[in-house]
Amino acid sequence: MDTDGTDGSRAGMARNDHFDTVADWTQAAGLVDFEPRRPALSTPYGLAPVTVRVAGQEARSYALGPVPDPDDIDGRSPAVVVWHESDRVYLVASGQLEAETLLRIAASLYD
Repeated sequence: MDTDGTDGSRAGMARNDHFDTVADWTQAAGLVDFEPRRPALSTPYGLAPVTVRVAGQEARSYALGPVPDPDDIDGRSPAVVVWHESDRVYLVASGQLEAETLLRIAASLYD
């Protein structure tokens, strides 16, 4: 981690592989390129995504994977429902519940 800028990094910043910390908003502006829609709707969380809606928002649903063989070290692929609303990304996942149940759970967040 560097905090003094001696290796060419920006002074006043603490950096590591997991997060960035900055001293002021002008430095933070250089880091902000996150668009919630991009990872929520384009990051694959399984095979064969299905476009669905959660409380009027476009979402993706991924089916629960098949039960693996007992010696499969990766285990079962979870069912996933992912969507964004404004600047928030929501992800509901389960290794036991089907995607249809997760859709009901996701919708219940708005009840």
